[in-house]
Amino acid sequence: MQEEFYAAAEKILSDLYNLFSKDPKLKSFEILPVVQIENKSPIHVEENCLALESWCVPHIYCYAYKNLMNHRQIKGKLRDVEKCNTLLIGALLLNPDITTFWNMRKELIRSGKLDPYFDLHFTSVILTFKPKCADLYSFRKWILKHLVHDLRNDINLYENEIQICEAAADRYSNNYHAWTHRIWCLTQSLPSSLQREWATSMKWVQRHVSDYSGFHYRQKLITFLLSYIDCMSYDHEVIKLILFSVDEATEGFLHNFKTYDLTAQTIPLALKIFIYELSLNSDLIWNFVGHEALWCHRRFIFHEIKRLLLDSNCSKYWGRIDVSSPTDGTPPEKTPKIGKQSVDSEFSLILSIYEDMFLAKCSNEREPRQMFYANKHKQWLAKFSKFRLSLNEERDNSVFRVSNT
Repeated sequence: MQEEFYAAAEKILSDLYNLFSKDPKLKSFEILPVVQIENKSPIHVEENCLALESWCVPHIYCYAYKNLMNHRQIKGKLRDVEKCNTLLIGALLLNPDITTFWNMRKELIRSGKLDPYFDLHFTSVILTFKPKCADLYSFRKWILKHLVHDLRNDINLYENEIQICEAAADRYSNNYHAWTHRIWCLTQSLPSSLQREWATSMKWVQRHVSDYSGFHYRQKLITFLLSYIDCMSYDHEVIKLILFSVDEATEGFLHNFKTYDLTAQTIPLALKIFIYELSLNSDLIWNFVGHEALWCHRRFIFHEIKRLLLDSNCSKYWGRIDVSSPTDGTPPEKTPKIGKQSVDSEFSLILSIYEDMFLAKCSNEREPRQMFYANKHKQWLAKFSKFRLSLNEERDNSVFRVSNT
């Protein structure tokens, strides 16, 4: 009986290989829960979506695994490349978490016996079934490095990779591997992609307010953007929409504090980016109550503002600064020796008033989760960031009517 199943498994594997070879439009893979064996092919293809009946999965995988291990033990180069490729397609389609099999495919690509573009398509289909497979993202990164030394040389490859990462993140929440791969793609891309990623990531976090991985990616994006802006020769045209949006958000933020002399033109660009992010975060917290990821991202914003406070170039906006923070690389929020700021400067005072009223309004909502996270954030501001709230200032709810772009 086992021999009959193995004979059927060989036929099914051959059909899967032919499908991938002849249909470059295949876009997804699933396993159908079918336990009853019928006298027909267990492979289903509809609208470029591939599915395999569950009854045949263990037989196909056992047959492919056993034969691949036998191939692996053969010294020297593999002779039957097509058979090895057929077995690998079946085994990796069902279980992509075996590094040995990905190494075998690398050997075939290095020897010129396998098209790397074929594997980019093949692995994109697997990602619809296993969107959180670390080995798979590592293999895709290897292929991209094999094809081009820099993704700037092929913008289509980069855009395709971003779409695949976004689809995988949609399928599996907090998909660390997909977002890490996307961060790597970002570091390899053109500066012109910053503008697109800025808008795309904003829309994504607005749809997935509980997924902190998306906010972590946005933090990396902001860091990358700031490093690009720090270059004296950066092109304003490349990120002009970002610059426009942060200017507009800053003007909206300061509009609620007309009694002060600060204007968008007097605030450094780096600070305006975090004003924009703070305004976006405030709106999300109001519209989506009780999501911890939003409050964690707010900590990042204040931590980065604190970092700018310690920058001597921004001292005129923050007032007197006691630069007593450690120089051994210890994060400021992890040590009690944090440089404290006075609230003499107008912006620090404005920010203190804004946050005080924001937290007060969150506490007045009487929603348990919102109150809990607001209190935790207030404690974090006082204990780690050493941020002083202006508790005695007159509160004006109009502060919260900050528009975002």
